[in-house]
Amino acid sequence: MPSRLPASYGWGALTPDPSALGPVTGQVPTREFPQAQDALQRGSSIGRYLVLSKLGEGGMGLVYAAYDPELNRKVALKLLRPSVRGAASPAQARLLREAQAMARVSHANVISVFDVGTHGDHQVFVAMEFVDGGTLNDWLLKQKRTVREILKLFIEAGRGLAAAHAAGLVHRDFKPENVLLGSDGRVRVTDFGLARLTTDEHEAEAPSPQAPVALGARLTQAGAIVGTPLFMSPEQHRRQTPDARSDQFNFCASLYWAIYGTSPLEGLERMYLRRHQQPTDDDHTSTVDTAGGAVDDDGPTLVKEFPKEPRLPASVRRTLVRGLSLDPEQRFSTMEELLKQLSYDPRVAQRRWAIGAVGALVISGAAFGYQRAINRHSQVCRGAETRLEKVWNPDLQGQMERSFAGSGSPYATLLLPQVQDALDDYGKSWMAMHTDACEATRLRGEQTDEVLSLRMICLDRRLLAMGALTRILVGADDKVVEKSLDAANQLPGLTGCADVAALKSPIPLPEDQATRTRVDEIARKLAESKALADSGNVSKALQVGEAVTQALETVSYAPIRAEVLSHFGWLLRSVDAKQAEKQLEEAVVAGEEGRLDTERARAQARLVYVVGYAQGRYEDAARWKRLAEAAVRRAPSSEVEIDLLNYWGNVLLKQQRYVEAATALERGARVAEQEFGELDTRTNVVLSNWASAVRFRKPEEALKLITRSIVAYEKTRGPTHPTVGRQRRVLAQVYLELNDYRHAYDELKKAEEIHSASVGPESQDVAYDLDWLAITLQADGLSGEALQVAERSLQIREKVMPPNSSDLAYSLENIGQAYLGLRKPQEAVTALERALQIHDKNRHDLGDTAEARFALARALWEGGRDRKRAGALAEQARQGYEHNKDEKHLAVVKKWQQDHPVALPPKGGSRR
Repeated sequence: MPSRLPASYGWGALTPDPSALGPVTGQVPTREFPQAQDALQRGSSIGRYLVLSKLGEGGMGLVYAAYDPELNRKVALKLLRPSVRGAASPAQARLLREAQAMARVSHANVISVFDVGTHGDHQVFVAMEFVDGGTLNDWLLKQKRTVREILKLFIEAGRGLAAAHAAGLVHRDFKPENVLLGSDGRVRVTDFGLARLTTDEHEAEAPSPQAPVALGARLTQAGAIVGTPLFMSPEQHRRQTPDARSDQFNFCASLYWAIYGTSPLEGLERMYLRRHQQPTDDDHTSTVDTAGGAVDDDGPTLVKEFPKEPRLPASVRRTLVRGLSLDPEQRFSTMEELLKQLSYDPRVAQRRWAIGAVGALVISGAAFGYQRAINRHSQVCRGAETRLEKVWNPDLQGQMERSFAGSGSPYATLLLPQVQDALDDYGKSWMAMHTDACEATRLRGEQTDEVLSLRMICLDRRLLAMGALTRILVGADDKVVEKSLDAANQLPGLTGCADVAALKSPIPLPEDQATRTRVDEIARKLAESKALADSGNVSKALQVGEAVTQALETVSYAPIRAEVLSHFGWLLRSVDAKQAEKQLEEAVVAGEEGRLDTERARAQARLVYVVGYAQGRYEDAARWKRLAEAAVRRAPSSEVEIDLLNYWGNVLLKQQRYVEAATALERGARVAEQEFGELDTRTNVVLSNWASAVRFRKPEEALKLITRSIVAYEKTRGPTHPTVGRQRRVLAQVYLELNDYRHAYDELKKAEEIHSASVGPESQDVAYDLDWLAITLQADGLSGEALQVAERSLQIREKVMPPNSSDLAYSLENIGQAYLGLRKPQEAVTALERALQIHDKNRHDLGDTAEARFALARALWEGGRDRKRAGALAEQARQGYEHNKDEKHLAVVKKWQQDHPVALPPKGGSRR
């Protein structure tokens, strides 16, 4: 499969169409679920263009490869979904604005816009240059690059920015993801959706969809922050108007990140404390420190000192320092001047490029027949901002910032701005949809009062969820801070509140007000339980969830029953798998009764995990998997699809069906990355599991996958976050498969240090680290050290876990293996007998217990004890490895049986 997806053309992560990727090698699984119904087929016409294939899709629209018969060339068509154009007219304005911005610039390093027009029922499209490569970000992640290679491409991208500035444009969101790299090696800057004219002075309201969109019109709210926080200039964080010098800062921050793999900014907590304050004359500005960083007069340095490696030429270092100045006045006067200083290679300084303007392309199709003008200043649909302020306002933000600062969490500084951004974005999207839902009925007359009511109920539930989370975050302790970004990213999606067909599907709310009040109270408590669980307080979430399930006895409304039972059943999965199964089955029934398709599909997907992974009933899990797949086909949901693929992959992993597991998990990881991006937790959870699935067959590939995951987590959470420790544990397992015991040991010690400092020296995470450390030492022939480590793990587990926990059995197995290595079979028997007793009480099958049974067989034999039982245990181990298709260990057992013949019981005989 190609290492990169088709270029995004400014729409971010796209869902790939396998047919558009061309020939591939190896087994490449295709998605089992249907593509969006509004996708156009090959041969369809869009204006004069003929559709060849769908390159990908995002939440707002689709990108097609198409053929232009008049000019005999291949183009990329960017097309808004029909479902988006009416419900979110600002999206059309943004698309037109982007086309106008790019059409102003004719330059080799700026993507070309050929045409803009409408298709069908006034559906906006833009025809652009077809670029068959990935993004600059893809190029950087594919392999390690030299400074010279990075500078070469960034200088080309900088020339594109300079051309935009010469045309009077400011990009405002320059970053590696917004730079395309074609197969011809040429760099193109794209995604001018946030661009503005340098002559703009004030933000304007979003234009009416009937009126032509002027490029100078602002599409963001007054004072809104636009851009990507990791690369944004201080003036953007402070809501000041950005100019071409802000692009310089974005460019230098991106270049720093490309070279060192980290953001050049520190002290972001202070910057974000200022986010909602208007700058005053007392605000301090930066000066250039000849020692190598921009300094702030009244506080810590915001631009980091340069790392020692890789070493940079002095001219490049000085250029970055100046380009990253906090005061725009201290930066270069123009982008051209910056590039001249950056070009430390004399050959680059010769300017092999020319800013030869060929003339701006004229955008055709000016007469866009939008349905009717909308008075955006109407008082009829105001009030969304007031409602949002009840759950997210400067007061609450200040409380959250103080709680993060006082939590003692080492991740607070890094996570705070990301959590704030996630909540800001969610709030803005909520307000936009709330206003649009009202206007669609009250102003545009596009929907009935019934539909408005359904959309508002949906949005109210989303606001409940946001409020429940912000109440937890304003009192955050270190545990809440650890989970804060995941919790913010897992707020329920808003797109469902614009899906009229889905909203009409569930049975309507009861007529009587008393029942409605009880339903609203249950919804409020459900939101509280979800927020508690997402922020890491599972025990409190269970308490609230149990109270909510009891409250269901007073309400017969099936849709709310489905949501509550699905949530509570999932919470119970690690506490009582049987009870979890019962609750989830009831959720499926309630979802069917209430015609809540997505919730039913989610409950079925969760049953795959609870039945298959938690209980080892693989055939039952396979049946639930088929039902869940059918449900997702009926009601497509990327979130449920990703969960299903991940849960099923885990079930296959438990059965050691690694090839099938890798297929499912690879598909899940790709869908997650397309839907949420490469830095999102949901993407990296599946990516880590995918690495686990391929580590036995393709450890080198697993090494690349888990390293990608670690890089992503370190960028968003910092290197000492416990999640990074867990990923390093997986990395150690991959090294173990490569027989690289030194690196495996080093990674496990790093993981143990991270977990000891973050979650405690007697935590389950530390116990898991010690388990794998014992396995590594044992594999390296260091049985004595392995025994000490395994005993430490057992001591921790006996303190924090129930007496018959499955995890205790694994620590005991490691102790038994270490004693065998030390030639102390009697001691090994004691530990392994106890391990098997725990396995049997938990009803683990032969596949799960094959290793323990074979170890006990050898211990009994070597100790001169019950050799008949030793033979029976070895036979059970053989059956287990055979069931798991574990050829490597199966061969070892068979060889041992040949060397140690005993009278074996008949097949299907005694099993312990």
